[in-house]
Amino acid sequence: MVDKKLVLIPLIFICLRVWSTVRFVLTLCGSPAVQAPVLVVLHGIGNTFQGGANCIMFVLCTRVVRTRLLALCCCRPLQPAAESRAGWPPRPATTSSTGDSQGPGWTPRELPST
Repeated sequence: MVDKKLVLIPLIFICLRVWSTVRFVLTLCGSPAVQAPVLVVLHGIGNTFQGGANCIMFVLCTRVVRTRLLALCCCRPLQPAAESRAGWPPRPATTSSTGDSQGPGWTPRELPST
């Protein structure tokens, strides 16, 4: 699935940016069609929608993220199978009885020197 997305992204970007290239070539040729309303609108949409295309491809087309977004928007709890695949919610760090986070247990004197 990731390979398919990585192939589609350049194709989508080419389709979105082709209109600015057409307008650039028309400008070089001195054509009055540069100011055609359709080309201006397609140029504006194509140049600004690249982030939207990334969002759609990598956020909305990813099942785990889509499930979490729907659960958050609809105020539904996540299903256990989705939680285990996503690793969400993150588990809190274990703490000792004093409230300190349990790390490797080194004191400042025992830290490896660099």
